[in-house]
Amino acid sequence: YQRRVHGENCDDGHRLVDAKSLMTVEHLLVHSAGYIYPNSHDIGLGGELYRVLNKYYKKADLLDGTCKKDITLEDNMERYAKVPLSNHPGQDYHYGPNTDVLGRILEIVGGKPLSILFEERIFKPLGMNDTMFFINPNDTNRMSRLANLYYRSETRSIASTEPLKSAMNHSILRDYYYSHILPQKLESGGAGLLSTASDLTRFLRMIINDGTLDGARILNRRTVSWMLKNRLPSTHTYLKPLEGLEGGFSLGFGLEKATPEDISSGNAAYWVGAHNTLFFIDPSDSLSIVLLSQNSMEFGGMADLLTLFQVKSLANSLDDSNTCEEEDLFPEL
Repeated sequence: YQRRVHGENCDDGHRLVDAKSLMTVEHLLVHSAGYIYPNSHDIGLGGELYRVLNKYYKKADLLDGTCKKDITLEDNMERYAKVPLSNHPGQDYHYGPNTDVLGRILEIVGGKPLSILFEERIFKPLGMNDTMFFINPNDTNRMSRLANLYYRSETRSIASTEPLKSAMNHSILRDYYYSHILPQKLESGGAGLLSTASDLTRFLRMIINDGTLDGARILNRRTVSWMLKNRLPSTHTYLKPLEGLEGGFSLGFGLEKATPEDISSGNAAYWVGAHNTLFFIDPSDSLSIVLLSQNSMEFGGMADLLTLFQVKSLANSLDDSNTCEEEDLFPEL
């Protein structure tokens, strides 16, 4: 059994107790296994409990998929296996490195590194030719297309990671560059892929088409249906990453709740990335939206921008032939 931090009186205010149940794959898929990201400031946890958990996390030197990657996924999961959980498995929702754990499970079951499994099972069949964990520094084409990341400078003005020298004193921006350039080791299940708008759109079209695209079957139709249904009990506290979208959480997707004011069908799913990247799909309307802002400042305005794109997309028939032949590469976090 994993162990957890439990809020009962003792010397430091908490004690460790055995988990009430075994952790399951579904717990990991819906982020109810009890893991939180280091320094994630999960407001769903009590402040004292969060502080105690982070003491364990700091001691274990845990990494997420956006850090400089000098250890393997197996090594990182060994570290996570030694830290306490925030809650008993299945007890509540807390966003965390659950997908990283799933990535390691895939490596064990598939007998191959995560990058090879992704390439063989997803990227190659879907024609996602610009999606990968790392870029070879000698690949001048892709290196030239690595997108800038924008952030607030000390004066609150908008700045860019270009020139690269200006980013070296900013840990997030430094990791943004170095974590995507070989040689690196950590292939994270939950973050760190590079991709393009076109590649990500092909993946979303596969979901909309019930698991298939251009003759390639990636997922079973029933699996896709299961992925787009809420899996969280009403007792779970779901902390929405985007205000205005509040329909629950499925297997990796946030769900949009349909109301009379909504323009979607109510079967819509989305997720938001660390640098204000966002995707949204509505299978009933055959609609997919990809927003890649490369903005590490704040998430404000993304919901309004998404609504604008929804209205424009539904009002106009989008022509797929307008896609650029060559695009910038963006981290999909």
